[in-house]
Amino acid sequence: MGGICGICVSLVISFRCLCLLDENKLIDRLPRYVADGPDSMPPIRLYEGELNGVLLLIKKLSDQVNEYACALAEVTKELHLLQTKCVPTAALSTSACEARAQATAK
Repeated sequence: MGGICGICVSLVISFRCLCLLDENKLIDRLPRYVADGPDSMPPIRLYEGELNGVLLLIKKLSDQVNEYACALAEVTKELHLLQTKCVPTAALSTSACEARAQATAK
């Protein structure tokens, strides 16, 4: 997980730098790289080998989102169970309902 966080931090810093440069109209001052001719330019198409790092990052982020979704579903289920146990009726006051919920949580 530390690797993912490091990559995310690097991406955030890069985007913040680009935003700062854009806001201050300094993007045109960035160095431009040129080639002697079209034969010495790299190909435009990206190949699978060049995208492995990006694909790996996306997969890890997807796995992390799935973990959070499972945890959120579990919390939602528990909350729903507590709400169904704690439906106030005419004979049951709100304070009694809260006391019952606290006793159940312990």
